[in-house]
Amino acid sequence: MPIATRTFRVFVSSTFEDLKAERDTLQREVFPKLRTLCEQHGARFQAIDLRWGVRDEAALDQQTMEICLREIRRCQATGVKPNFIVLLGDRYGWQPLPARIPATEWNALEPHLPALAGQWYRLDENAVPPEYCLQSRTADFDWNPVEQELREALAKAARAAGLPESRLIQYEASATHQEILAADQEHVFAFVKRNAKTDPRLDELKSHLRVHDFDPAVVYDQLRQMIEAEVKRFEDRPALDLEVAAHDRFAEDRCRIFTGRKAVLDTIADYIRGPERRPLVLHGESGSGKSAVMAKASQQYQGPGRLIRRFIGASPESASGHALLTSLCRQLAPGETPVDYAQLENAFKERLSAAAAEQPLVLFIDVLDQLAASDPAREATWLPEELPPGVKVIVSTTDDVRGLLVQLEPMTQSEGGQALDEWLGEARRTLRPWQRATVLAHFERCGLPLYLKLAAEESKLWKSYAPQDACTLGEGVAGVIDTLFDRLASNANHGPVLVERSLGYLAAARYGLTEGEILDVLTADDTVWRDFDQRKHHEVSERRLPVVVWSRLSLDLEPYLTERAAPGGTVIAFYHRQLAERAATWSQDRHSDLARYFSARPVQDTRRLVELPFQQRGAHQWKEAEATLFDCHFLFAKCAAGMALDLDADYQALLQEARERWLPRRKALRLIHGALQLSVHVLVQNPTQFASQMVGRLLVHRDKPGVAKLVDEISAVAPRPWIRPLHPCFDPPGGALLRTMEGHSDLVRGVAVTPDGKMAVSGSSDNTLKVWDLGTGRALRTLEGHWDVVGGVAVTPDGKRAVSASFDETLKVWDLDSGRELRTLKGHSGGVTGVAVTPDGKRAVSASFDETLKVWDLDSG
Repeated sequence: MPIATRTFRVFVSSTFEDLKAERDTLQREVFPKLRTLCEQHGARFQAIDLRWGVRDEAALDQQTMEICLREIRRCQATGVKPNFIVLLGDRYGWQPLPARIPATEWNALEPHLPALAGQWYRLDENAVPPEYCLQSRTADFDWNPVEQELREALAKAARAAGLPESRLIQYEASATHQEILAADQEHVFAFVKRNAKTDPRLDELKSHLRVHDFDPAVVYDQLRQMIEAEVKRFEDRPALDLEVAAHDRFAEDRCRIFTGRKAVLDTIADYIRGPERRPLVLHGESGSGKSAVMAKASQQYQGPGRLIRRFIGASPESASGHALLTSLCRQLAPGETPVDYAQLENAFKERLSAAAAEQPLVLFIDVLDQLAASDPAREATWLPEELPPGVKVIVSTTDDVRGLLVQLEPMTQSEGGQALDEWLGEARRTLRPWQRATVLAHFERCGLPLYLKLAAEESKLWKSYAPQDACTLGEGVAGVIDTLFDRLASNANHGPVLVERSLGYLAAARYGLTEGEILDVLTADDTVWRDFDQRKHHEVSERRLPVVVWSRLSLDLEPYLTERAAPGGTVIAFYHRQLAERAATWSQDRHSDLARYFSARPVQDTRRLVELPFQQRGAHQWKEAEATLFDCHFLFAKCAAGMALDLDADYQALLQEARERWLPRRKALRLIHGALQLSVHVLVQNPTQFASQMVGRLLVHRDKPGVAKLVDEISAVAPRPWIRPLHPCFDPPGGALLRTMEGHSDLVRGVAVTPDGKMAVSGSSDNTLKVWDLGTGRALRTLEGHWDVVGGVAVTPDGKRAVSASFDETLKVWDLDSGRELRTLKGHSGGVTGVAVTPDGKRAVSASFDETLKVWDLDSG
C-alpha cells in the first residue's frame, strides 16, 4: 500500500513501567487536539504507543524490540515530521536481549559465554550473513532469572571481546535508548517528568536531545508548530504532482525485482515503435503478473514525447473511472473537466487528440478489471478504437477489451527460481535446498507470479533449523493466502479475533473502510474489545481501541491493501481480488455490525449514504432496508450528495434481492422507485429538484398505502423555497414513460431496440452512437468512427449487430457486444439519412441525399 504522505505517524517512546500518567494525559488531552488539527488540513494523526498494542505472545516469541524498531521505521517512512517523541522519567528502562547476533560476532563472544547462552541462541544459516537467533519461550516458564543471567553474560562477553561502542548498544542499552538511537535525532522531541530522579545513563541520553519539562500544553504546542509547518509543504504541492509521484513509486516497487518476460516486453516495445493504431491490450488472469510487466515496460520506455502511467488502485485518484479520467484529462491538458461522466469520456478523447498533435504520447493503464463491476469506465468505452496519430495506449485487464490482444504467458520455473532468489536476497535471506524446492514445486503446480510472491513472503520467515512440518504452504493462490492469514492469526502475531474481524469488515464493506471506520467498528465489536481488554498492559481512559492495534496488522498486510477514493473519503481495501474473496468467509456476520454502525452516523454523512442500504441488504435486514428507502431525510441527503443514480441502484437491488413476503410495502416501493427513475435525468443535473419531481409524479398515487405519507413528509421537509406541485404535473410511475436517458451532446436523430428489449442503440448529431441498457438507463458504450451526423440506425434480428447511416456518406456495421466496428459500407455520393435491415439479417437498405437507395450484403460489404 503506498505510503499516505498526509499521515502524521508519531512513535511514542517511554519505559514500560514508568510514566503511565503522562501517557494517559497524552491520549486524553493532547492527541485528540492534534487529530482535529490534522483533519482541518486534510491530514491524519496517529500516535503509535506500543505499550498498548504488543501482545504478550510477541514477547514470548522474543519479538518485542524488533516490533518497536520496525514501527519507528514505518513512522519515518511517511517522510513527514514529527514522527518520534520520548517521555523520560526515573527509570533507564528494560534492557532487552538482542533477538539476533551475527555469527561472526557470536564467534568472538562464545569463548566468554556460559553454556546457557548456547541453549537459548541457535544458528540460522538462512540469514545472509548467518546469525544466531534468540529462541521462543513458553508462558509458564520462569523467564526473568534466565533473562537477567543472559543479559549480564552477553554484556560482559561483549566487553571482553573488545566490540566497538556502536555494537555494545544492543547488549547494554535499554529499549528506550535503542528507540531514540533509531529515530532521526534532529527531530526527536523529549519530555521529562518533573522532579524525576537523576540516572547517569538518562543524563547521557538527555545531553543529545532537545528536552522540555513534561506539560501537556508544551507537548501540544511543540508538535503543533511542526505539523503546521509540514502541512504547508503538503498544500504547496499540486495534487496532480502527488498523483504522478504515487504512480511512479508504485511502478518502481512493482518492477524492483523483475525476471524474464522478455517476449512480452519486446512485443510492447515493438508496438510503441510500430504503425499499429489500435490500443494494445495485455490480457492475463488475475495474479499473472500484469502490473509488474506494465511497470517494467513503462520504465524501459526511453522514446520521444510524454509518458503517462496509471496503476488502478495504487492511489485514491485512480480507483474509480470518473477520478481516473479526470486525473488523466488534467495531466493531458490543464483546465476544467466535466462532472458528467459521458461528457468526461468525450473530454478525454478530445484531449488525447490535442496532446498527440503537440508531441508523441505513450499511455499505460494497468488492471482495468480492478475497477468495480458497476463502474462504467470498466467497459473502456472511453478508449478510442483507433487512436490519434502519435498516440500509443497499453492497457492490462482480465476482461475483453477492444484492441490488439497480447496474452501474458505463465512464468517458467527457471524464471520463478530467479525471482524467488532475488526476493529473498532483497530481504537478506536464503533457503536450504529442500526448502527452496518446496516453494518452487508449489509454484510450478500453480504457475502464477502472485503465488510465488506470497510464498516468498512466507518462506522469508523460515529458519534453516526449522523442521519440515513448519515449512508448509497452501496449494494455489487461495491456499497460500490461507497460509498468510493463519500466520497473522496466530497468537504470536495478532490473534484470530483481530485478524478475522478486521479482514471480515474490510471484505463486507461496499468499497472499503476508512481507517477511522475500521477503528470504530473494531472498538464497538464486543468480541474484539474483550480480546483487547484481556491482553492490554494498561488501563484505558475510554473505550477506544488504540490505533497501533490496527496499524500493526495493516503493516503486515501492506503489500495486499490499497487506498481508494470512495464517496465520502479515502478507504482501505484489498488490492488483490483473491484476498478479498478469501476474507469474505468471515464477512457475512459483519454486515449487520456495519449496518448498525452506519445507521448511527449523522444522516448527512456521505459514507452512511453509500454503505447503509448495501449493508442492510448484506445482513438480510429487508425491513430495515425498506425503511431506509422510505426515509425522506435519507433520500434528500443522497440526492443532495449527487448520488441520484446510486439511489436508483439501491431501490433496484432491494426489489431484486428481497422476496415478495419480505417487503410489506413492495407496491409503494415500486411506485417510488418508478418516480425516481423518471426523474433521474433531472436530478443528476439539479439535485434541488428532488421534492418537486417526486411530489409531481406521486400525487396521482396518493391513494396507495405508503405513498401519501412519503409525499406529505417530502413536502414538510423540502428545503425552502421550492416549487410545490398542487396537482399531478409530471408523467407518473406506472404510465407510458419509463425512463429518460441522457448522454449525447447534440440532437438524437435515430434509435433502434434489440429484439429482446434489453438494449437500445441511438444515433446523434454529435457523430456517435450509444448503446443503452434499458433496465438501468446506463450508456454501456459509445460507438465512434463517423465524422459527421449519424442520421439513422437499425439492429439485426439476432440483436448482435447494428448498422448506422451517416451524413459522411457511409454506413458502418457494429458488433454490439464489443462495440467494435466490423466494416464500413461505401457507395453513396451524398449523406446517408436512413437504414433498415431485412428480417433474415443478411441485408440492409439505405436511403441517401443522392436520391438513391442501396441494398447491401452485410457479410461481404
